[in-house]
Amino acid sequence: MRLADDDSLTVVDNTPAARSIERTVDGVHVIAATERQSSYFARNVGAGTQGAEWIVFIDADVEPAPDLVERYFEPAPRSGSGLLAGAIIDGPPLDGDDQSITARYAILRGAMVQDNTMGDHRWSYAQTANCAVRRVIFERAGRLP
Repeated sequence: MRLADDDSLTVVDNTPAARSIERTVDGVHVIAATERQSSYFARNVGAGTQGAEWIVFIDADVEPAPDLVERYFEPAPRSGSGLLAGAIIDGPPLDGDDQSITARYAILRGAMVQDNTMGDHRWSYAQTANCAVRRVIFERAGRLP
């Protein structure tokens, strides 16, 4: 991903074997979040390490477009915007027995497609596999450790 000079990139490793030492590798801030094996916990830990106005979340299995960050902010979001949801396109199901029936069903059903969760209904939400959240909104929700 291309980053602007004032952008930062933090990778949170929440695997049991993660090294607990914070480090920077090739400009990437790497931290461990092994206390809970949860992607949501890892996101919260990562969000607490930087101070940017916007936090962009992507999952480890997401292959982001090189201009992902630019796409979120061109044109600039309205001042009252707090959440931006990026597209998620599942790869095709794997052939043979290399994928569980539930994984194949989720892909064929489009379970990760933002349109399925961002509809005009009471329980709409953005898939955190690809979204941007204004920091002040994230903090108001009480999601920083």
